[in-house]
Amino acid sequence: MLGTRTLGVAYPLLALALTGSAAEVGWVGFILTVPSLVMYLPAGVVADRFSPRIVMLVSEGARGIAAFSVFAAMAWAELGVTHLKIAAFVEGATWVMYAVAETALIRSIAPGTPPDRALTGSETASHVAVLTGRPLGGLLFGLGKGIPFITNAIFFATSFVALLFIREPRSRRRSEFTRESLGSRRPAFWREVGQGISELWNNEFLRQAMGVTAATNLMVNALIMVFLASSADLSPVEVGLVLAAGGLSGSVGSGIASRVFRWKPSLQRFPLLFAQVWIWVIALLVAALAPRPYSFGLATLLTGVTGSISNMAIRTEEMSNVREDLVARVMSIHRLVVHGVVCLAAPLGGLLVTRFGPAQATVILMAAMLFVAVCATLAWLVRGRRLSGVRSLPHKSRPPLKTSLRIGLDLEMVDALKTKQIENSRQSVLV
Repeated sequence: MLGTRTLGVAYPLLALALTGSAAEVGWVGFILTVPSLVMYLPAGVVADRFSPRIVMLVSEGARGIAAFSVFAAMAWAELGVTHLKIAAFVEGATWVMYAVAETALIRSIAPGTPPDRALTGSETASHVAVLTGRPLGGLLFGLGKGIPFITNAIFFATSFVALLFIREPRSRRRSEFTRESLGSRRPAFWREVGQGISELWNNEFLRQAMGVTAATNLMVNALIMVFLASSADLSPVEVGLVLAAGGLSGSVGSGIASRVFRWKPSLQRFPLLFAQVWIWVIALLVAALAPRPYSFGLATLLTGVTGSISNMAIRTEEMSNVREDLVARVMSIHRLVVHGVVCLAAPLGGLLVTRFGPAQATVILMAAMLFVAVCATLAWLVRGRRLSGVRSLPHKSRPPLKTSLRIGLDLEMVDALKTKQIENSRQSVLV
């Protein structure tokens, strides 16, 4: 992840140094990020069908070769833009393969470890990479145009060697790739993708978490774009501190997530989503009421810590309640939807600022987030009324809305509610 973040800065900077063209910088940035849209589904199928460790080894090897090839071409003064674009695509595509395979590997090598503990290191490392990767990439590029690439080639080689010492259990269940699947009317690839979609859709928590995460990530990334568009009068230090706030709070959130889940296991699923949408509303409200750098920083702090805890809950659910031979596909589909929506954040934020200005754009985003939170709350309320069978009860015996919401969030069980209703009816008869 650290290599991905540093190269995410180094590739566009090198394109600018080679060509001096803003258009080429944009194309290199696009080529670097577009695999997040086109590679997640293939990555999920491959990681479920084959050994995740082998997928990670191939990915790290390809990333190292791509980074070293850029450094070597620069050393020989033969680096061209086409070479740079190919290397950027290889980096983006193989990072997706690595990220998807990682979760499947963690599950297989830590079967007896609580999922939240097994994932803490991975999730914390990703937020630390977000916090330090971009500044490090700029610093290394300032030391020399080829320094980020040879440094990351060494990083990837080190990771490759470390993976060689990991032993994956042979008993790991894998996706079946048989003659029957080849003889199916649908190609085997789409058949396997369909299995992942079905598994995700049948898991109510993952299905709702995907929608909530997509909506909240769209809002906060659009907010960041609004901030950047209005930061012309700010110093680079102020801009950097605001952008770093999310990574810092994300590291804290992922570090405390397992403790929160052990302290209050009931908060790990639907209540966490409920808290997430309303904390996002508060965060955007802070930014809307006082559109200053510190308010944007506070907003990213709030969203960073709750977002990282939510990510831990989602990944824990994937490791705990998804079939082992489907976990990579389920994760890849979830990330495809979330990343696909996030790709709309930059044009959305830019359009809002151009049309309404930074202050009104922030208010519009806050109002949109409030609408999402209200709709989600109503959906959980309806779920609680449905689970409690409220329609079949007399009007006087129906639970209050607060109780229905608690049932919808799995904070109160239906059996407990029915027991209370029976006791209340007995008392009324005695009276």
